[in-house]
Amino acid sequence: MRGVLHKLKGLAALSVMLAAMIIGTVPSASAATGNPSYCDADVPSLTNKNIGKEVPVILVHGLGNYNASANAWGSISNPSSFAGKIDRAPGVAVAHIFHYDTSVWVDQQSGPQLAKTIDCVSRLSAQNGGKGKVIVIGSSMGGLVARDALSRHSSDGRAIADEVGQVITIGSPHLGADVWTWSVFNPGSPELARLPHFPAQTTVHTIAADVTKVTRDFWSGQTTREQLHNDTLVSVNSAHSEYSIDTNKGGGQKTITCEKYYVKLFGVAYDSGPAPCQHDQLITNPLNGVPTDTLDAINKYVTWLNTPPVTPSYTAGAITVRFDDRWTNAGYGASGPNGDIIGQDLTGSSVLIANMSWCNDGRTMMQCWTSGDWTHNQVGPAPAITVGGRTPDSSIQFIQPGHMNASRMFWCFETEKVCIDYGTGNDVYLQPSAALLDMLHNATWNP
Repeated sequence: MRGVLHKLKGLAALSVMLAAMIIGTVPSASAATGNPSYCDADVPSLTNKNIGKEVPVILVHGLGNYNASANAWGSISNPSSFAGKIDRAPGVAVAHIFHYDTSVWVDQQSGPQLAKTIDCVSRLSAQNGGKGKVIVIGSSMGGLVARDALSRHSSDGRAIADEVGQVITIGSPHLGADVWTWSVFNPGSPELARLPHFPAQTTVHTIAADVTKVTRDFWSGQTTREQLHNDTLVSVNSAHSEYSIDTNKGGGQKTITCEKYYVKLFGVAYDSGPAPCQHDQLITNPLNGVPTDTLDAINKYVTWLNTPPVTPSYTAGAITVRFDDRWTNAGYGASGPNGDIIGQDLTGSSVLIANMSWCNDGRTMMQCWTSGDWTHNQVGPAPAITVGGRTPDSSIQFIQPGHMNASRMFWCFETEKVCIDYGTGNDVYLQPSAALLDMLHNATWNP
């Protein structure tokens, strides 16, 4: 009889599942204990749900010997730990210390789970009167987890990148780590190559360490110094490759330096213990400067986030343009007011709008602007644009000397004697960004 009842229960459960499939719905799993009901079931119980209008922070650990678990950050209740210092910073609160299985590559498990956690924390922030923008701090492999997470969408279609205001990566091997034996972290590995870059709208601050190897020969007393340009695991170049130039929002890069001491005896160098800014010490050693620099970057972002947006307007000769928060370092160039206007958008590209009033010797604006052998390796006209309702009289796109791809373009207007120079130092086939197109479309021509 007990066996019959068991079979009947199984058939009943199967019937419910089949009915759900026919109707097109599946019973939703409940959120983790204590999490709001709108959070995905894969999101673990948040470390701190009592966030108000503070900007929430999520900490993501790395793979190293000492930081391969959430415990590496310490506790938010300990004011001397990394987590405690961040939680006590003005305007922010640590919402979650994220833990994941470091043996599984990030796009298979930890990236999707972090994306769901970011969405949960962002919605909690908005519900509590905050701005719904999350700060993610990733140490080592944690920075790679963040890259994957920000490329994803929530279950109802929201872009995770839109829910993140700032990312800080600490010693993350964005380009790989040569000294790692695991192929997944070697530069050019398929796993690393398929990781997406951070989206253009994301403010990224990167922190790297550069350890100087100081060796003293026991017998001769001679000391040699060798700068490794890495933290004994990840190179400075690799750790800094994903940073954003938007310093107004806390983007940028910082390199921490320290010394690691060795004693050479009979030709063999013995180290005297970990250096303050060695890879595994970056988030655990309170004296290496990393927490301080992290707090400075966070403070810049929080200040920007809580400052009413402004759209500065600049005029150069016959044209007036207005910048928005997709631009940084906007202002007048070397020629000053009515001379030229400069700006840098969040894609890393810069624009120079020049009043070419000095070009009055009969040449066209394009001839004047491109004189001096500026246009090696022309690849044709620049993409079509409109500037204040007008199309340029001439344009050109070309490859800068020393580069491989077309990363520079000009547009010129003859009557108004205005030329626009837009480009980047990266070897990419550059296209005008949305920020540039919007700014130029809304430009006004002066009488």
